[in-house]
Amino acid sequence: MPVSPLKQNLPACLSILLLLVMHAGLSAQTVSVDRGPEVEEAVFFSFDDHVITWRNNLQLTPVTAEKHPANPVLRRGPEGAPDHGHAILYGSVMFRDGKFRMWYLGMFETAIQSGQAPGWWRPMCYAESDDGIHWTKPNLDLVEFNGNKQNNICLINSEVPALAKVNDFLSVLYDASDPDPQRRFKCAYIAHPPFADVRGGRS
Repeated sequence: MPVSPLKQNLPACLSILLLLVMHAGLSAQTVSVDRGPEVEEAVFFSFDDHVITWRNNLQLTPVTAEKHPANPVLRRGPEGAPDHGHAILYGSVMFRDGKFRMWYLGMFETAIQSGQAPGWWRPMCYAESDDGIHWTKPNLDLVEFNGNKQNNICLINSEVPALAKVNDFLSVLYDASDPDPQRRFKCAYIAHPPFADVRGGRS
């Protein structure tokens, strides 16, 4: 009995179909930049056009951002809060897991001292938002402040306790390549501990 061409080539057809399915699954979870290797996550600047697949006769033109009329969208907290004095975005905002996430500096003092913003400790505080406009400050229950942990201060561990006290220029990034999911959020900041805590300097 003659065998149809489809049956003769069935193993090859199934192999091709399997490869297509595997490629589709891979493409759904990874991204390639300029035909480079597939990666799980890539960071692009707002002016970066490498993520655009087809760029012939296409020009990317940055425009001036407009402030929302409700600015400032993140306001200082009530009296007794770690950000009662000021809520300062010397920090970072990123969109992860369906939410905008913000790490910012809080100031609990309000008085200006010698022309400078007060306080050598400006707590790293956390806020989140669904739309980037309406923000909430969740109770993290991590760091004691004013006699309790009912606040949104992030915990930083350090062998020198004073070095865990953020003072300025807070920056948070997400490292998708870290094999430990608990260590993928990383932070850099400036600390100005008291002279008694660190011999030879303060910064």
